[in-house]
Amino acid sequence: MTNFTDFLRKQEEVYVRFRDTTSFREQGTQPPAYLGEERSYGSYAVVLRHPREIVEGVTDLSLGLAGLLPIIRYDDKNTHTTLLTTDLVPDLQPDRVLLENLARRVHDVKDRLVRPTINYSEMLYNRDSVIAAGFPDAHFVDAVTAVTEQCKSLPDFPLAVKSAWGSHITIARFLEKHSPSDLAAFFKEMEHAHVLGTSLPEAIDVGYFSVDKTGFFLETYERFPLA
Repeated sequence: MTNFTDFLRKQEEVYVRFRDTTSFREQGTQPPAYLGEERSYGSYAVVLRHPREIVEGVTDLSLGLAGLLPIIRYDDKNTHTTLLTTDLVPDLQPDRVLLENLARRVHDVKDRLVRPTINYSEMLYNRDSVIAAGFPDAHFVDAVTAVTEQCKSLPDFPLAVKSAWGSHITIARFLEKHSPSDLAAFFKEMEHAHVLGTSLPEAIDVGYFSVDKTGFFLETYERFPLA
């Protein structure tokens, strides 16, 4: 239970920083520096995939925001909740052997995992992104812990393995710097945005992602359905 309590506490610390929109309303958007580069950045990842109604909610809001300002959109191809990532590296060239090793580790623990319940009851934003804040049960934290411990034990794995800090879903990433005076329509859209509701994730995916100013691309190497 301590692990679950600690996870919720650390997640809430991040959400509290999101809820303080002072700097956003005073300074506007500020995309991450890597989105201004000509190259992509990537990471290996183990993620949860959500049911259709959750994905549709993400897609609808992301599409609405894309009509207001330049963003990286999320839809049925890339909507997810992270369990684990590795170091973000430039121009990632995915290694099939590493992906197979990660998939085997997840396969070894999948039958011990219980499908989590995550309540997405709040929309938050800061200067670089918009997220649906997730509030999970203990089964989510069990999955994060089990997958991370398994993958960290891989011998000679060349990248640092990092467990998820939260159970959120990313809705959008800002691509350009905008002053607060340009964001009236954004604030109105977020004021009326519908929360996503409760998700029972359908699968764990092992794969990798790449991100640049053209988008966030999530590729699945192997999928493990959740019963």
